[in-house]
Amino acid sequence: TPGQVILLIKNEAAFKAEYGVKSLSEITYFEWLVGSLSNGGEKPELQMPGDINAQGQRQYIRIDRVSYDDKAPWPTEPDGTGQSLTKPAAKHNLYGNDVENWQAAVTPTPGT
Repeated sequence: TPGQVILLIKNEAAFKAEYGVKSLSEITYFEWLVGSLSNGGEKPELQMPGDINAQGQRQYIRIDRVSYDDKAPWPTEPDGTGQSLTKPAAKHNLYGNDVENWQAAVTPTPGT
């Protein structure tokens, strides 16, 4: 849905405890169970289902992608200082892989 906020979290229980969130029922989030983002240039992407090809395989269409890193020109403060990498509300509809659309947030606002 256009304008919807999505969170990528490592551990639901830890996330709730850290941010005082009682329920995530009204927030779209993805929790991964294996591995981690290591600030080494990972590229998480958001995809939507597309057509099924002649071999019967579902194709996916990339909606957005971020080259996840902690080096300038990206904000470096979220690298272990307690700040979060945040896309301000005014820029939610802009492409994710543009450093100008992100900022470090001293007070994260998860899901808003």
